[in-house]
Amino acid sequence: MYLTSVFVVLLSIFGAYHLNMLSTSPNVQLATTTATAFMKTPRLRILTQNMFMRPPLIKNNKSDWKDARLDYFIEHILPNYDVVCLQEMFEFASSRRSRLFAAAEKLGFAYYVASERQYVWSAAIDGGLVILSRFPIVAHESLVYRRGMGPDWIPKKGVEYAKIAAQMEGGEATYVHVFTTHTQASYGEVVITQPDVKRRLAQLFEFHEFVERVL
Repeated sequence: MYLTSVFVVLLSIFGAYHLNMLSTSPNVQLATTTATAFMKTPRLRILTQNMFMRPPLIKNNKSDWKDARLDYFIEHILPNYDVVCLQEMFEFASSRRSRLFAAAEKLGFAYYVASERQYVWSAAIDGGLVILSRFPIVAHESLVYRRGMGPDWIPKKGVEYAKIAAQMEGGEATYVHVFTTHTQASYGEVVITQPDVKRRLAQLFEFHEFVERVL
């Protein structure tokens, strides 16, 4: 059972099958100029989505329909938004994240940040977090939480932060501060005394300190 979403400006709680161990896509694509170029929009459309794109061999059925769900997301959902925060969009041993980045760029998402790539020798997989933006991302920071418990020891869960330059039509230019995170899951009864619940609360305290520092 997963903790539900919580928002701070935008906080997304929560947050692979084709083997591609050495994906070539970087985990950050920021605005390349120090001069902020604000893009105008009538309203800012923001989505948070847990993609449930777990690494290879982790599945509930034959395939979790990972490729079909990603194709549907790219074709029918992604075009309707300006800033997209994803969880469980794991890159480890999969080409799906790279495929998403390539498709998103064609749809006008020129900027993104994502969890840092991990390798077999890292004794971990990436945190599965992604922020896509049509508007310039002018600053970025990330945080990796203290390692989780049980299956959650494997991914480097944490927070991705993006400072986005946007301008509402008829309004002033503004910065939008976006956070997406994925915390420790519960694998039993959800009560305050359970170790996994305590670890999740500790991670949320780390998140709070991170927000205080970057804003």
